[in-house]
Amino acid sequence: LEMFGGYGHQITKDYAPYFKELEVWEIDPDCEASLRKNFPDAKIRIGDSYAILKNSDAKVDFVIAYSVLSDNPNEHFRLFPDIFRILNDSALVILNTVPEIQLEVLSKEQSDNRKRFYNTEDPLNIPMEKMLEKYNALCKDNGFKIKWRFTNDRYFMYSARKGSINRRLVQ
Repeated sequence: LEMFGGYGHQITKDYAPYFKELEVWEIDPDCEASLRKNFPDAKIRIGDSYAILKNSDAKVDFVIAYSVLSDNPNEHFRLFPDIFRILNDSALVILNTVPEIQLEVLSKEQSDNRKRFYNTEDPLNIPMEKMLEKYNALCKDNGFKIKWRFTNDRYFMYSARKGSINRRLVQ
């Protein structure tokens, strides 16, 4: 399940061939034609992914939920706890997290949401271990356990993170 499919030009194309079934959710109706062209055998749903999730009876083994910080003040926080309802007993969930952010790109709403979700006073610098505490607690509260995880610093939001990148590169 690709929860925020966009046009399907990014990583969905990379992993789609490895699955016998693919479902893509996307809020922007302008993306539908591209998604149907790129993934003709996929189940495409156009609508608010969070609303679809609340009403979905799907059962999935693999979820990618890349929610971009710049246009979503909730990041992926609204997935919880509903996402657990659609997961099979053993499932892989890939989330996009942004541990370090420069102040000028974070709105007050984003800042407040990050503080609340991660239970932190500093929404700009959240150590990965602090993030993992939150995800572990969410899993435990919903009958799941993280057995395996990885992080990959992609620098894909360079403008939001260049200060932290520079600090790590010179250390």
